[in-house]
Order: sequence, then C-alpha cells, then structure tokens
Amino acid sequence: MLVFLLISVLGTIVFSLPAVQTRFAQYATNSINEKFGTHINIDKLRVSLITWDTSVKGVYIKDYRKDTLFYVNSLTTSIISMRNLIGGKLEFGDIAIEDLNFKLKTYKDTTITNLEVFIDKLDDGKPRKKGTPPFFFFSSNVEIANSNFKLIDENREGIELLKFKNLNISAKDFQILGPEVIADIKAMSFDSKRGIHVNKLATEFKYSKKQMRFDSLHIKTPRSELKGGLVFDYERKDLIDFMNKVNITADFIDSEIAFDEINLLYDQFGKGKKVIFSTRLSGVLNNLNVEKLFVQSENTGIRGDFNFKNLFSRIEPFVMDALMKHFTTSYYE
Repeated sequence: MLVFLLISVLGTIVFSLPAVQTRFAQYATNSINEKFGTHINIDKLRVSLITWDTSVKGVYIKDYRKDTLFYVNSLTTSIISMRNLIGGKLEFGDIAIEDLNFKLKTYKDTTITNLEVFIDKLDDGKPRKKGTPPFFFFSSNVEIANSNFKLIDENREGIELLKFKNLNISAKDFQILGPEVIADIKAMSFDSKRGIHVNKLATEFKYSKKQMRFDSLHIKTPRSELKGGLVFDYERKDLIDFMNKVNITADFIDSEIAFDEINLLYDQFGKGKKVIFSTRLSGVLNNLNVEKLFVQSENTGIRGDFNFKNLFSRIEPFVMDALMKHFTTSYYE
C-alpha cells in the first residue's frame, strides 16, 4: 500500500511538469484529430494519479476554415477511464468551464454552420471499419461560467445575428454520440446585445442531422415567462431557406410576455403592457398555423385558429386567415 501511494505521488509530480503536460495533451488530442479529421489543441493538461482530477488550460478547437469554433480558457474535470481517454472515448465526471468563447458561423456562399461541419466529421454517415466505435463524449454534469456566444452569418446584411454575454450554463448528462448531441439543460442565463436579459432557460435538448428538439422548455426573463416545447424538422439542404423549408412544431401553455421586452426587438407595442397566452404552432415561418390560440391582455381577449402567410417575406403580401371563436376588447385598447 505504501509503495502504491509513493508511486502515485511521484507520478503526480511527474505529470505536473510542463513538458509532460504538453506531451500528454498532444497525445490525447492527436488521437482524436487523426481519427476524425478535427483540429483540437490543448495547451496544458494536468492529471492527478491519486484522484484522477484533471485540469486543462487553453482548449482551442478550430473550424474547417481554421477560425475559432470554441476556445476554453480553463476546464476542470475528473476522468472516468484513462484507457478510454487515450483511445479517443471521452468520458468524464463533472466538468467546470471558465471563459468559453463559442463562435457559430456560416461562411459566405455556404448553407451550414461550422459546428455542423465539425459534428459531421464525427460521423460522416459512411460505414465504419469493423470494431471502430463512433465518437463518444459524456459528462454527468457541466457547469459553464463567464462565457460568450456569437451567431454569425456572412450571407446576411447584418452578419452578427446574435451575441450573448455573461453566459452561464448548468447541464446534466451531456452526451455526443456520433452526430447526435443531447443535454438536460437545467439553467442557462445570458445578456443579449439587444438588451434582453434571460434569467433562466431550461430544456431537454437534442440535436441530430434532421431535427432539433427543445422539450420541456422554460424561459424566464425579468418580466416574461414562456413554458412549452419547440421542435425543428429539416433536411440539411433546406436550411438555406429557413423561413420556407424548416418545419416548426411548438406548444406554449400559460405563458406571459411583456411588451416592453418585445419592444427591444420591434418597437411597435404598448408600453407597460403584458399578454398571457397559450397556443400550438405548426408549419414554416412563412406559412404558420396558430391553433387553439388563447390571448388575454387587460380587457382584450382572443380565442381562435389562425394562419399567417408571408410573415417574413419582403416580396409576397401578408395574409391572415382567422376562425375566431371569441373576441372582446375595449375602445381604448
């Protein structure tokens, strides 16, 4: 027992040397890069042979154009299996990440994001060699703090579509298996560049090549609260025409929106007002069915089924078809 403890202590001291840290980090990432054609680099990695606690500094993942996809300043975790790690199977306990920068980008004259290209490398759809497992990453708990996110599309006039600062995420059972990503997001908070602060976003998230799901969705801001679920169904070739080709299914129940927060995006609503609503959505954004809609705002109430055409078209005329079962309002509203 004493000999084992001595070996463990000496091994930990050896692993703490900068040269050994760098060599071990390169060995682990090169195994993954060679197998999947990715560009992952780790500056320093330190492993304790006593507890298997791991500290990583400077995790840099390039996209297929050699720009930044992810950069993590600091990551701490525990390794469940060293053998699996060396073999490219990334299985961890709790993961704590500080200062993540995530840049989701669609390049000029392309239709899919750099993240989709990265995930495709993990599973190109072709039969694998016998005995070759799919890419696997798992963590029982992920905590992300003090981070930033950008959504960029070089095919749009305003190429920076979204920018989140002060991003914090708490997620359970985060897993990547080939091209599929799942996570039970318990809490996410951030500040958007439009001035909207999200106190909490929780959802059971799943991404695949043909679907993105946000089940048990709950979004809370200082004045609004959304509860329901959201699903996007698509073929990859259709993403370039998102408004007309990507199918949306959504349910919202007992939700509340403050017009003051909507006005930060589109300043055409009454100030100091709120609306309570429930509904089911289906279709594409430019041909959207809004069924079993219930809306209540002060003395205005609406019940019915609606179809909205060309909501986001600059060419075709806007059309609304409505079967109103109930409508009431006041002169002033």
